[in-house]
Amino acid sequence: MKEEKLIGTSSIPYQENCTIQVLNIKEITTTKHRRDERYYADFYNVTDDCVYFIDRIELDPFCTTLGYQLINNRLVIYNYDIVEGKKYHVVNRILKYYDVIDNISLNLSANDIITELGFNLPEKDRKRVELVSERLKKMDDYLEYLDSITELDGTIPLVDNTKKKKKFINKKKESKKMLNTISREEFTKYFTKLITNSDRDIKINQQVININDYKDDGQKVKNVFSTKNMK
Repeated sequence: MKEEKLIGTSSIPYQENCTIQVLNIKEITTTKHRRDERYYADFYNVTDDCVYFIDRIELDPFCTTLGYQLINNRLVIYNYDIVEGKKYHVVNRILKYYDVIDNISLNLSANDIITELGFNLPEKDRKRVELVSERLKKMDDYLEYLDSITELDGTIPLVDNTKKKKKFINKKKESKKMLNTISREEFTKYFTKLITNSDRDIKINQQVININDYKDDGQKVKNVFSTKNMK
């Protein structure tokens, strides 16, 4: 038997009535002999007319940090290494690159993605150089430049540290789901069901919510997420 619990959510608005909705899910699989738990981040594109499933990312059991940003209508989802005291993310893997307007996945290399978003070393400095020390100095200079930026307006610069420069491939097991859209009403029902079946305390937009606060006298859970709230 499989059961899903909502353990947190966040949203990124990008146009009027449109958001990228991120649902953090705990999936519990129970069999006669064992009980397994897996954790996922599900990404949805909630538009005026319908909702598009973008992808399901399994959260790394080894605590690799998941990051995602929406920049110029491009959603990039990635794993990164934390550099304490720095304003940039050192990307070690690109998981998804997605055009939220055209609702298509873009198949580029990590280096091309980060460059397209306006980050990484300038093209003239990315040319092959013979000396490793010179290459490292150029990267150090660029990281110093990133540290000097004070007005980032919420955008975190990305630095490419991926081991492979290959293009990434969409996971086939989710591809069928991506083709099927649902209405905003259906998505709201699914969202509400996750909330009402969740643990007593859940995290929504960085705030801990107690489900009991939303119960009426008849002990029925109110629909706290209507389509109006997903703007």
